[in-house]
Amino acid sequence: MRYMKNILFTQIMVFVLAVFCLSPRIAKCQSLTINNQCGILKDMVSYKVSIRMALNAVKSFGFDLHFDPEILGYRDYNRGKMMEQYDFMDCTQTKPGILRCGGFDKGEHCILAGQAGVMVVLYFHKIKCENTILSFKDLTDDLEFWSSGVGRFFCLGR
Repeated sequence: MRYMKNILFTQIMVFVLAVFCLSPRIAKCQSLTINNQCGILKDMVSYKVSIRMALNAVKSFGFDLHFDPEILGYRDYNRGKMMEQYDFMDCTQTKPGILRCGGFDKGEHCILAGQAGVMVVLYFHKIKCENTILSFKDLTDDLEFWSSGVGRFFCLGR
């Protein structure tokens, strides 16, 4: 009898885990990502902001990227492949340590659900040789309910 209870319990757990893993909530894990970088002081570093898998069509978007302005200094950006045809896209440092990126498309070239790729490449110079984290905040418009990962900078020495 105990053997049958264990089998039944195992089957129920496998079913629950399968439902949990296939739910939309799990599919949203880190839909918006940024890579990690390492280097030495005075190196330039670039970070790719990417979509792992678009949960929905993206006609307009916005996000803030927070970073430590005592460690990294924002320089510039380039549109990623996914943004090449967008009608408008820009990234601006609104205050030290906060970079605001946003864009829109009238619909002919928007990102479709299920697509993946690079949205924007961000360029920074290192000010101080310390480890730090870059994190997304305030995702808006078609990214509003997406989850996001963090990027890290690891200093390799002076």
